[in-house]
Amino acid sequence: MFVSVDLIGNPKIMIKHGYDTILKTYIKTAVFYNEDGTIYNKKYTRIDLKKLLNY
Repeated sequence: MFVSVDLIGNPKIMIKHGYDTILKTYIKTAVFYNEDGTIYNKKYTRIDLKKLLNY
């Protein structure tokens, strides 16, 4: 299973769930919309993780 997470919002995800990193952290920019319809950009730190699933 592959996931991309915000390390600031989820700092314990790697340890708690046993994920391994795929790449170094990187900056991601996303577009968000306010309730009034105005648009704003937000930058956040991401990291891609992987975990082998046992079947």
